[in-house]
Amino acid sequence: MSRLLLISSYVAWPLVVGLVRARARIRRRFVVTSAAGWLGALVIATTGQPPEMALAVGLMVGVIASLSCWLATSDGVNFNWDEGKTYWPDDGPIPTGEKIAAALVALIGLLAVAARVST
Repeated sequence: MSRLLLISSYVAWPLVVGLVRARARIRRRFVVTSAAGWLGALVIATTGQPPEMALAVGLMVGVIASLSCWLATSDGVNFNWDEGKTYWPDDGPIPTGEKIAAALVALIGLLAVAARVST
């Protein structure tokens, strides 16, 4: 049962982000960081050993990396070669759609933790 839940979580992650984006405002920055985290999770899940553990660990690491990168870049992106300049600045508050999508992605990560603990 936990394997089916974990695989379903991998499918649900991009669907959640896509559905929330269709209904509410989500900045491209969130979609990119979420996609990068999801791809990282897939790499860990498909290459890690043992496979049962790799599914859960990949999902947890991907969600943590995705949300961490999103929070780090929520106000803009700074590069080392021009530290005084912020690229794609956004001084406004985080859109509600992004907060909802982030909460749902975090819930998916918590499902992975629960599935791992239950086995």
